[in-house]
Amino acid sequence: MKKIIPLLLILFLSAAVESTAGSIVVIAHKDFPTDVLTVEEVQRIFLGKKTTWKNQGKIMPICLKNGKSHESFVRTFLDMNASQFDIFWKKAVFIGTGRPPRSLSGETDVVKSVMMTPGALGYIDSETNHDAVKTIDIK
Repeated sequence: MKKIIPLLLILFLSAAVESTAGSIVVIAHKDFPTDVLTVEEVQRIFLGKKTTWKNQGKIMPICLKNGKSHESFVRTFLDMNASQFDIFWKKAVFIGTGRPPRSLSGETDVVKSVMMTPGALGYIDSETNHDAVKTIDIK
């Protein structure tokens, strides 16, 4: 019993460190028309259901191709895993109901693309430098 308590304490502390290090932030072009989105709006945008703002132009979602940040984003905000996300978009393309978001290999590529693309919305690890873009609060 005495060995179990320290083991549980170590597991608890390591889980706490992992959950606080490197959370996901949603970023947008500086001229993006809002500073706050709901989880439902994020889902609709990244699943191609919301593509424009009323009288304010096109929304351009930008994804990571893979990696921990991509997995975390699709799990947290889209309630699916990366494979399900890929299958969703392959099916949409096949039946002609949508085009997948632009996907890039690296987080700095996402930041640069969001910075240069009006209407762009993306996601990155919070530890990636994103001073050149707007951070979106998710409610």
